[in-house]
Amino acid sequence: MKFTLAKLTTFALLAVAASAETEVAEKSHPVLRGAIQVAVEASESVSASESVSASESASTSMDEFAPSDNTPASSDSEEDDELFPDEMNEDEEDKKNNSAQKRQSQRDARRAYDNPNRSQHEEQRERERKNNQSRRSGNACRDPNEPGCGNDNHPNDRERTRNQRCNGQGRSCNHHRVNPQDEPNRNRSATDRNCIRNCNGNSSCERRCSSVAQE
Repeated sequence: MKFTLAKLTTFALLAVAASAETEVAEKSHPVLRGAIQVAVEASESVSASESVSASESASTSMDEFAPSDNTPASSDSEEDDELFPDEMNEDEEDKKNNSAQKRQSQRDARRAYDNPNRSQHEEQRERERKNNQSRRSGNACRDPNEPGCGNDNHPNDRERTRNQRCNGQGRSCNHHRVNPQDEPNRNRSATDRNCIRNCNGNSSCERRCSSVAQE
């Protein structure tokens, strides 16, 4: 009987101890779980806040590139005018001188330095050569002095440029535009003669038709 009571007492004490441990565990674990839950919730809150901030920043960046309602739309013609402001002037210049006249201007510019003392004899020979080339080719416009081809005032413009080089640089002073009586191109000779005839004795007008162009 005493043995049985001792065993019961031992069992009772063990039960009380187990109950106390269970109570302690039940009291401690919710606290730990609560702390972890709070930490997790805090972390999720920070992450959500950062996500919202990043979204707002991206939205702001996209707004910077979005077209403004107050910005007027430019037309294609306005953009073309800004990109090609001198397009029409260049076209007009291209239409002014033909290929033969452009090459003549290039030769004159080169000779002003390579042969600044070019003689009238050399000028006369070149005019005869260019006229013969155009006649042999059957293309009158290969002669830069042919009337009705490209810039009809090319001979006058060429003489003006030569005169400016002579006065400003001392180059190309020993030759001048071929006079109508020496011009090998019959059409140019006739045109220059008519020009002089229509001047009615006005010397400035005659210079524009002959060897010395008016400045």
